[in-house]
Amino acid sequence: MSAPNDNTYAKNKRSIQAKAVAKEVQEKVSKGEKISMYRILLDHGYSHWIAKQPSRIINTKSFQEEIESIVGPMKEVRALAIAGMLEQAKSFHKLNPLTLAGIVSKLTHDIQLLAGSEKEQTNASHVSELSQIGDVLRKLRETA
Repeated sequence: MSAPNDNTYAKNKRSIQAKAVAKEVQEKVSKGEKISMYRILLDHGYSHWIAKQPSRIINTKSFQEEIESIVGPMKEVRALAIAGMLEQAKSFHKLNPLTLAGIVSKLTHDIQLLAGSEKEQTNASHVSELSQIGDVLRKLRETA
């Protein structure tokens, strides 16, 4: 019976470590600091091998549960930004399309970095959203 207890202890330790990593990422995001997953993972006791593969931690249930408190609001802000750009396209036509794409791209990148497992799904919707914004801006420039 000692083997299951050892396994449970190891899983709990990894879960606690992953949550601590997520909390540090949250702190850095809230302060606007640059995030180096490699450095954060090393600081929390992970090996260099694991630190070079942050997706092994990012994709854990423990990390995702902790990080959702910032990823969720980031997704909402991105959706509002896209909706606002489409609704207010006439006032945005003066801006460079690359500026608008940059806003969406930065939010999408941060969400992908933090959410890990949603990369493919987020990336597909990101391309569709940028395409819609580009279409609206082209039509506005043609009529101006």
